[in-house]
Order: sequence, then structure tokens, then C-alpha cells
Amino acid sequence: TKAPMFGHTSWHLALFELGRGRHKRALEIYDEGVRPAVSKHRSTLSNSASFLWRCIVYGYAVPMDRWEELLPLATNTAKNARGEWDDLNAALAFAGAGNAAGKDALVVGLRALAEAGKESAGDVAIPLVEGAWAFARGDYDESIDLMAPAIDGIVAVGGSNAQHEDYWDALIEAYLRTSRFTEALA
Repeated sequence: TKAPMFGHTSWHLALFELGRGRHKRALEIYDEGVRPAVSKHRSTLSNSASFLWRCIVYGYAVPMDRWEELLPLATNTAKNARGEWDDLNAALAFAGAGNAAGKDALVVGLRALAEAGKESAGDVAIPLVEGAWAFARGDYDESIDLMAPAIDGIVAVGGSNAQHEDYWDALIEAYLRTSRFTEALA
């Protein structure tokens, strides 16, 4: 677990197992190679938040201690909001942990960036942050209302296509949970 990319490679393996419907095995891989207790890499927040988020989007329970373990990393990111991919991962951690204060602090930082001229912070990041929060609370209609207009701009905040799927999958799942099948298919 000392290799710099071990956590990220383990994340990919955990997602593979999750995609196969092997939630318990995926969580074992997460615990052994991805979570902050074992992975000390720049991508630890994004890998961890992404994996845990997909678990809830796909309908699997996540122990609260796994979310809480992410809060120091997410809080540090929120203090220095840049309107980039790390902020969207911090948002997933706050949403999963039910940490409204952290989410609100992140939004304040993103609003300041938007007012300073960083359009993607206001047009993309804030709606996605708020949409993830709504999804985690079970308000799928609000999640759709917030995320759908912003989702195409997700490339402006960075991250890979595999990482963007965190938000795309949540949006599709919100459509499915509200019986909006035509929108989900599109």
C-alpha cells in the first residue's frame, strides 16, 4: 500500500467489483487499499468519496464511519475551494456524511469564486454540490432540477470520465427513482 498509485488502482478494482454486484468484496478492497486510513495520496479524497458515493447511488448501505473518515479531507478542501474536481468530491463526502455545515462552507467558497469570475464554480459546481446533497437526502426531483442543467459542464471542473460518472450516475438514478425513464434513457 506504499506505492503512490496503489489507492487509485484499488479504487478501479473496487468499482469493478461493485459493478459486478459484489458489494462486500468491493468494500473489502476499499478498506484494504483506498480509504484514508490506508491510503495517503493526493487522490485519496476523490477515490474514497467516489467509491462510497457510488455505493449509495447503486443502493448499497455505507457504514457512517466510512463517511466520517473523509470529513477532515473534505473540510480541508472546502477551506480552499477552487471550483475544481476536488470540491465536487468534498461535496460527495459532505452529502454522504450528512454534514450540512461542510456543504454550506463549500458553497460559500464556490460562490466567492463565481463572483470573482470563475463561471464554472457558479454554473456547474454549485448546482452539482446542491444536487448531490438533495440526492443523498432522497429528494430526487430537486436533485434532477439542480444537476440536469449543469451536468454537461462537468468537464470544466476537471476529473476523468470515470470520475464524472459519480454525478452522471446519480442523475440517471434520480430519473429512475422518479419514474422519468425517458430522461434516464437520454
